[in-house]
Amino acid sequence: MIEKIMYNNEIIAIVSKRNLDDKEKSLEFYTPSDNPLQIGTLNHPRGYVIPSHIHNNVERRITETQEMLYVEKGKMRVSFLTESNEKIDERTLNPGDLVVLMRKGHGFEFLEDSRVIYVKQGPYLDKAADKRVFN
Repeated sequence: MIEKIMYNNEIIAIVSKRNLDDKEKSLEFYTPSDNPLQIGTLNHPRGYVIPSHIHNNVERRITETQEMLYVEKGKMRVSFLTESNEKIDERTLNPGDLVVLMRKGHGFEFLEDSRVIYVKQGPYLDKAADKRVFN
């Protein structure tokens, strides 16, 4: 199940809950094609081959930092927030779930001991340059 979290008619996050159904498309992107962070699922049968390839160097201008978190183990709560720290919504993620944070604010609370794979754009400058922490 893929759910779009919306605010003011804008996608601010995408949540994918663990799907045990093997009838998924062979390649499915959760994020729009113009999104700076492309997240998708590959679902191919044994023996399927993706030809060897290399990606071309293409200059891209990215002004927003996006993140993807995939819960391997444990449980966590993700809060979705406005720029002024007002709660928009929240979701609880379990093993196999992922969230793509596209814009606006967010916060995390780990409800169990957890292991989460975390991907975001770089390079990392420093905490002061990369984020504003809400009080």
